[in-house]
Amino acid sequence: MDIEYIVLLLGIIAIASERSYRLYLKFKDGKIDLDDLQEIVSEATDIIEDTKEEIESAKEATEDGA
Repeated sequence: MDIEYIVLLLGIIAIASERSYRLYLKFKDGKIDLDDLQEIVSEATDIIEDTKEEIESAKEATEDGA
């Protein structure tokens, strides 16, 4: 595996972790209603979709550079 690919994946993991942690901090008091729950699910879905897109872009860039 190419070192640039590994570094990119680590960056993606760091960004997803940071966004997840901010989301956790926002709702850690435990007072969550239905709107908050929908926002959590929406944000989690966004994090997953962004991560998938970044990984696919990295795979394409790696394949094109190979």
